[in-house]
Amino acid sequence: MKYLILFSLVFSQAWPLVDNELQDTALINARYNGGSEEGYYFTNLETGDIVKFIKAEAGVMQEFDLNSKEWVGEEFELEYTLDYTDMPAMQNMADREDVRYQKEVLTIIRLETLDSEDED
Repeated sequence: MKYLILFSLVFSQAWPLVDNELQDTALINARYNGGSEEGYYFTNLETGDIVKFIKAEAGVMQEFDLNSKEWVGEEFELEYTLDYTDMPAMQNMADREDVRYQKEVLTIIRLETLDSEDED
């Protein structure tokens, strides 16, 4: 029984480390459109899609203050994580059951300005 409790404690402490390693990451080239209370908006240069990022890591915000207008229109190589957060249960009135869903959370983990190669 002692070993089971010890294993449970060790596993529960190590689980966040395992979970962080399994986060999906992606890399895009994007133009910064600006921010709002809801997030930071970029246009994917390859697809033309507008992508909303809910969060940006502290290091990114220290280097690029996305809350200012200074970076609007700038093109970046942008690396981000995709995570999911559980949303509160909502009752489906037709079925009278609780319906749970998850919301995508995109977090900017790295920004690097794209330099025009034609300038050299």
